[in-house]
Amino acid sequence: MSEDGFSMSTEIYYFSGTGNSLYVARELQKRIPETNLIPIVSLLNKDVIEIKGETLGLVFPIHYTAKSLDILIFYLRAALFSLLPLLHQAG
Repeated sequence: MSEDGFSMSTEIYYFSGTGNSLYVARELQKRIPETNLIPIVSLLNKDVIEIKGETLGLVFPIHYTAKSLDILIFYLRAALFSLLPLLHQAG
């Protein structure tokens, strides 16, 4: 629950090849109220990704492959598209 007494929703976007990151995402979901898990793989082909939660989390393995770069690009693209309406209103 936020400081003003309203509950906050959380979206955790995860990438898991072997299941380890999915396990971590599920454990976070148990501990964070109102959390939705979203597999990043299901969103990679979308032109626009709408983030609906007040809080965003990312869970993915850290290793030396191109997948980590793909996830970073996904996050930046999602963040940019979510902020564009706010930037347009403020301008």
